[in-house]
Amino acid sequence: MASDAESKTKIEKLHCNQCLHQTNHFVIAERSHRGSEPIHLAYDDENNNQYQMSWSYTYTMLECC
Repeated sequence: MASDAESKTKIEKLHCNQCLHQTNHFVIAERSHRGSEPIHLAYDDENNNQYQMSWSYTYTMLECC
């Protein structure tokens, strides 16, 4: 029987490198990082600083069930 903590843990079905097929995985930890910065286009003097580049990274630690 699953413990109370395990029953609340997020589970994803993904490829397992050890099992070599799709299995359920516990999501142990997840971190996201986001950022943005203005883009200066050399050929666009009229709209300089009007463009923005945004990105995000998500790191997920998984454990095969």
